[in-house]
Amino acid sequence: METNGKMIPGKPLYVALAQRKEVRRARLQFMMVDFARTNGALVSKYWKDNVTHEIAATDANVAFTRTLKVLIAILNGKWVVTMECTAFNLSGRSYDFTRLMACVDAGRVVNEEPYEVRLDTHGCSGGPTAGRLRALSNE
Repeated sequence: METNGKMIPGKPLYVALAQRKEVRRARLQFMMVDFARTNGALVSKYWKDNVTHEIAATDANVAFTRTLKVLIAILNGKWVVTMECTAFNLSGRSYDFTRLMACVDAGRVVNEEPYEVRLDTHGCSGGPTAGRLRALSNE
């Protein structure tokens, strides 16, 4: 992982881990809890009024499922982000990265906008952003 983003003759190098999806997700969840602990954040399995970010499960199209917690987050103007999202497309291949890894690498919380979910599994787009912006305008 230390080689991610390094320049090799003018081109960035991106390294992918070949591992099963459930192994990768468990590893990311462990990293999330560890990052939260070292940065004074709390990770909750249940919805609470003090939640600031909801991490949504996404499919291969980075579309999120409308769970009760995600809908509550949208209605309350909270960030709805994904652990994984497609960052860019290079020569027809998609490369994935995670906001969590960006936070770990930076040693702090990074900007949420590139990681905000945009599309749900029903094909509707912009719900989380609209909810968050509506809440901001009502403050």
